[in-house]
Parts: sequence; C-alpha cells; structure tokens
Amino acid sequence: MGPLNVLLVDDDADIGVMMKMKLSREAPEFSFRYVDGGRKCLDYLNDNQVDCILSDYQMPEMDGMQLLQEIRGRGAEVPFIFLTGQGNEQVARDAFKNGAYDYFTKDIGFAHFTRIINSVEQAVRQRQALESKVLAESALLEEKNKLEGILANVGDGISIQDREFRVLYQNPAHMAMVGNHKGEFCYKGYEGRDTVCEGCPVAKTFEDGGLHQAQRVLDGEAGPVCYDINASPLLDAAGNVVGGIEAVRDVTERIRLEDARHRSEEALKEAQRIAQLGNWTLDIANNVLTWSDEIYRMFETDPDSFGATYESFLGFVHPDDREFVNSSYTGSIKGRNNYDIVHRILMKDGRVKFVNDRCETYYDADGNPVRSIGTVQDVTERTLAEERLAKTNRDLKMLSECNQALVRSKDEASLLDEVCRNIVGIGGYPTACVHLAAPGAPGGMRLAAHAGQEDVHSDVVIPICSGIDSVMDPVGRVLCTGEMFLANDLSVRYGPGPAAGGGDVDGCGYASFIGLPLFIDSRPEGVLCIYGSCAGSFDDEEVRLLHELASDISFGIQTLRIREEKDKTAEALKSSQIYLETIIENEPECVKLIRPDGTLQFMNRAGLTMIQAETFEQVKDKPVNELIAPEHLDAFMAVGGKVFGGENASLEFDMIGFNGRRLTLETRAVPLRDPDGNIIALLGVTRDVTEQRRVERELVRTNEMLSQILNSVNFGMMVVGRDRRLRMANQTAVRMMGYRSEADVVGKVCSKVICQSGGGRCPILDEGKSFDFSERELMTAAGDHIDILKSVSQVRLGDEDVLLETFVDISGMSYGCRSLCA
Repeated sequence: MGPLNVLLVDDDADIGVMMKMKLSREAPEFSFRYVDGGRKCLDYLNDNQVDCILSDYQMPEMDGMQLLQEIRGRGAEVPFIFLTGQGNEQVARDAFKNGAYDYFTKDIGFAHFTRIINSVEQAVRQRQALESKVLAESALLEEKNKLEGILANVGDGISIQDREFRVLYQNPAHMAMVGNHKGEFCYKGYEGRDTVCEGCPVAKTFEDGGLHQAQRVLDGEAGPVCYDINASPLLDAAGNVVGGIEAVRDVTERIRLEDARHRSEEALKEAQRIAQLGNWTLDIANNVLTWSDEIYRMFETDPDSFGATYESFLGFVHPDDREFVNSSYTGSIKGRNNYDIVHRILMKDGRVKFVNDRCETYYDADGNPVRSIGTVQDVTERTLAEERLAKTNRDLKMLSECNQALVRSKDEASLLDEVCRNIVGIGGYPTACVHLAAPGAPGGMRLAAHAGQEDVHSDVVIPICSGIDSVMDPVGRVLCTGEMFLANDLSVRYGPGPAAGGGDVDGCGYASFIGLPLFIDSRPEGVLCIYGSCAGSFDDEEVRLLHELASDISFGIQTLRIREEKDKTAEALKSSQIYLETIIENEPECVKLIRPDGTLQFMNRAGLTMIQAETFEQVKDKPVNELIAPEHLDAFMAVGGKVFGGENASLEFDMIGFNGRRLTLETRAVPLRDPDGNIIALLGVTRDVTEQRRVERELVRTNEMLSQILNSVNFGMMVVGRDRRLRMANQTAVRMMGYRSEADVVGKVCSKVICQSGGGRCPILDEGKSFDFSERELMTAAGDHIDILKSVSQVRLGDEDVLLETFVDISGMSYGCRSLCA
C-alpha cells in the first residue's frame, strides 16, 4: 500500500496537533493533515484527495455525525473513523449506521495508536478492494453489454454451436435469416436434415480447429438467397475446441451487384467500341502503359505483341507526328496542363488513322508525376470530314475571290493571272495555269497565265495534232474534245507521250492533275490546268466547284472580250449590253440589284414573277425588305450588311408577294462594284425552293406515316435495304424476334435473323425474283427458331429501292393450315 492521506478533524487544536504528532511518529509513511472543525473539513475535501478521515464527535457548529452524513450525502465513500471523548454505545450504533468504519474513544485511542493505524489501513484496503471489485464488475458488464450490442447490431448472422451441433446462441440477424432455432440441431433447424450438411464448415472446424468457409443457397420468400458462411473454433481456457462460431452473411445483393458490374463493364466495352473510344493509364514511375480492349482494336494490335510502355505507344504514332506527340505530352506534365491533341497513327499495312488523345496527370505530395489517365478516340472520319470541309471552304473562298477578280479585272491577262494566284494561294494547289488557243497559230496553244512552281511550262506555243487519237498531251486533249481530263494518280501514264502539262512531272512534287475546258461562245478556247501535290486531290465536290470556276473564268474571259469589243465600237457595246440583258431577262432564276439604301434598282422577269409583280415599276426604287417575312427580316438585313462590307453571302428566307402568296427563296449575293472598285449595289441571284422544301416536308411526313402503318398491323413487317441490313421493323416483328426495341434490330443482316435456311441467298437480290412467298425460319434473340410464313417484294421508298418483308408465326399451325396459307 502506498502513502495514505489521512485528515484529522477536531475543534480542540491542542488535541488535534498532539494526535497528528503521535500518529505521524507511529506511521511515518502516512501523510496527516489537521483541520479544526467540520466546515473546514468539507472545504478541504473540495480541493484535496483524502484516503481516510479521523474525526472528533463533539464539535461546535457541526458535530462528527453531521459531518459524516454530509460527506455520505455528497456520495463520497471515504473511510470515516470516530475518535471521541464522550462516546457511548448509542453513538457507536448511530455511527456505524451512517457509514462509519470504526469507533474509538480518545482515552483508548491515545493509549493504542497502533490499533488506530491498523484500522486506518484496513479501512483503506477494504475500500480499495471494494472499488476494484466494483470497477472490475463494471468493466465486465460494460464488455458484456458491448459484445451483446455488437452481436445484436452487426449485419452478419452469428450463431454458436456445441460439439453436437446444437445451437447455443443466435443473434437477431441470424434469427432473421433462418429463424429461432436455439436448442435445436443446426442441420435440422436450418435445412430440415437428419445429419450434418455435406461440406459443413463448422464440422471441418471441429476436425482441425481451423477457420473454414462455405456458401449456401436457401429458398427465401422472394427467391433464392445466397449466404457466405465463415466458421471459427470456440476454445476453453485450456485451448480445447468446445464449440463452433458461425458467421453468416447474406451476399445475394453483392452477387447481384457483381453481376450488374460485370454487365456494366461489358456495356462499357460495347459503348467504347461503338464510340471508338478507349481509355488508358500510364504508371509513370514504372513506365507501364495499360490499354482498354478498344484501344487494341483501334491500333489493330494485341496485348501479346504490345510492349505496354510509353515507347511502344510512340512506335504506333506516324513518324511525322512523333516529336509533336512526345513534346505535347511531356510538356503537359511539366506545365501541369491538360493533354488534348489530334495526331496520326500508322497501321502495319500503311493506312493512316487520326486519333484524339487526351489525359490528366496526377502528382504525389512532392509534386512528382505519378500516373496519367486518359482516353483515345478514333476521329479519322471526323478529321477527314473536317479536312474535306476545310478544303471545300478554301475552294469556296477561292471561287469567291476569283469571282471578285471577274468583277475587278479590266483585261484578260490580269484576270487570268489573279485566278491562277488565287488557285495557288487560297486553294493550296502547287501549280495552276491557263492555256489558250494561240491566235495566228492554228492547232496550237499559248501559256496565258501561270502561278506556283516554275517547272514544265514555257511561253512557247504547244502544237496540237489534228487527230484526237494521236493526242497524248492531256491539255491538248481537253482543248480538242472540250471534255474534262482528270488524273488523280499521275504515277499512271496516259499513253507513251509526256505527262500532263506537256512535260515530265517526275520529281516535281505533282501527284494529280485536272484539265478543264474554257468555253468562249460555246467553243473550247482554252484549258484551266491545276496540279495536286497528293493522289486523290480532286474529289467529286472539288471537281464540281472547279467546273463552276472554269465556267466563271470562261464567262469572265468572254465578258472581258466583250468589254474590249465594246471599247472598240459603241455598237458592239450596245450589242453586248442587249446580249447580257437578254441573258438576265431570260434567266429562270431571279436576278436583282439592290442599292446600299435597300431600294430595288433592278429585277429580271423571273424575279417579278416570284414577288407577284406585274411590272418593274411596281417595285422600282422601293425597299426590298417590305416583301420579306418578318421572322427572316433581320437575317436578310445582315446579308445586305455583309455584301456591302465586301463579302459574298447566301440565305434561305421566306417572302410574301403582292398577292399574299408566301414563297421560300434561296439567294446568293455578291457586291457589285464600279470600275474604281467601289461597291455600288448588291447583285443577288435567287431561286424559288418552295416546292423543294414542301417535297422534303412531305417526305418526312410520309416516313412518319409509314412507321405508323407498320406498327399498326398485327403481323411482322420489316424494311430491308439492298445492303441486306434491316432499315425498319414494326413492333410486332421486334416482339417476335425477342428484342426490346426497334433500335436493337436495325442494322442487323436479315439472313442472320430470318431466312437462315436459305444459306444467306436472297430470292429477290440473288435470284432475280420480283416476289417471294415461302416458309422460313426466324431466329430470336435468345437463339430459338420459329417457323414463319414470309412474303418479300421490292418497293420504292423515297429515292431508294428496298425490300418489304411481312411474316406471320405458323409454328402453332397444323400442316394442313400451313398448306392452306401457302
């Protein structure tokens, strides 16, 4: 026992001091304190810890019994011993009744201090033992309550079984799973068996004292319920296995979620395949690159041959893009910027794809890059489409600038020079030139204009043979025949003579060529020659625009020559004006001139017909915007602003004519300039597209009506394209095939889901029949085969020939009924 703090309480200071001295001498290991009176004792206890109190009984203000009652009233259980000079048996009984530990008279106490010290030690020891017992019992109760609380609230079912498999304990979760079976044999209560279940994990635990697992599927109210069972031994103090603890967890939802996750992962893979989008992760520290399946498909490689490193990825990048890709990625890491670029990858067979590569990089606490997570999307079609669009826009701008040149140029030479410069400078072609028939040199041509590379061309007259079959120069061939010549791959020679353009193009960087005739007064008088730097430079849209350019150049040359003739003679001028006016007046589309203030300066006969005006005087000098539908007025005014700002513009808008008829018009407007280049009017060419738009709307309504008709019939009906893929299917057909919606069916090859017995041959497309009516087999989404009676005929849908297939389920019909249907 350590040092004890003992407090002496007595109203007589002499006695109190004397007792302190005597007791201290008797028990030097004790610490004695003295206070004179009960009040001071209570004050002392407020701030100090005391192991035992020795108190006088008779004291003024508060006697010893009152002091004891006050201390016990506060809940303090400190041992309390009376020392009194006037005690009796009744006082002693009251003292013990109120919680005193011992009772001494002062005459006895002064003679036997050893007994007092022993009583103090015993009182404190007894108190400490009691407190230890209370604390131990409290801790045990707390642990028991805690354990029971845990077992009662844990989500897993817990049960305890003895060595005979008799259930000793079940927590609430376990009872909720299998019911209350305390006292029963587990195999009997849980599954209604007469013997221990096969593979029982508790039985295995009894055999080797180890931990064992198993899984059980039991029938529940809502269907099968799957449980994970973990068995562990229950040991006695000697380490012997006296029972088994069984922890049961309902994993039905987990298994369902795992299955859903698996399906979700499969759906993600399918979505990535459809979107041509894959994801990747690069462990920068270990240089380990992980690709999703879609990236392997995109890069046309497999995991076994891919090195799974950053350098392996760079090996797929097009050599011309490799430095750009590497510097972009490493720069994004250093600058902590997002990595988002489009670059090329090179396939093993030489094909090129475009991919959009993007990622974010993550860093550790020290700022070191740890990993990059990104995506790759195949944007080949989009990029090529953008390139085609950009090329078309360049060609349109080139065409626009050439048209401006037609307006600005005052002579033929400057016109042709500017056209060639625009073709090279704006169109991006390496070389463009114009050959014209050489006056005074019958059967020959001269180089009238040239821009771009100086190579095979000269100013000398090129002779042209008289026979077309003997003309091996494509330029001469175009001039002789008046027909376009297109060579999209100059590696192929066109005859034994020189290459296109009158010379050898090897080493000049040309890979394609187009020659377009220039007609003057309906006669081929020249050739516009354009060279491409790569094979396939001239697609259909390109050729169309270049034909338009050649037509504009022809018109410009003709106009300039007319102007030249006009300068020579006023009569020629008058004739050319009448000629031009006649063309415009008889032009089937509206041609008009609008002044900067918005008033009408000129409109041809076709335009007056569009606006329902009888004469030009009705609209002369009047604002054009009065005829524009209100909702299109702002857009129409914006077109005027662009044109008078020096730009070409186009617009589709609605107009309300004088008799109230509403038309949809499409106009193309360019600035009209005076000889000094000042814009004096808007020149617009407008055509009526009302009927065209009406037909388009009718086509949409027709398709909608067709869809409604298909879905209204109670037999299967499908529309199949000539590519043998399903275009449309009504709800009956979708249901018979076992799919959820039409979207699940559209795009499938018809022979894969219907007509399988035909070996993939179509009676209409492959055998030339106009109609087929026969028994076939329909394969459902689940793989089942259904006998059907099907008819197929070829119909016209819009501007396309398609197959209309109808079928009914005859699997339930007798042979006689089938014969009757057939």
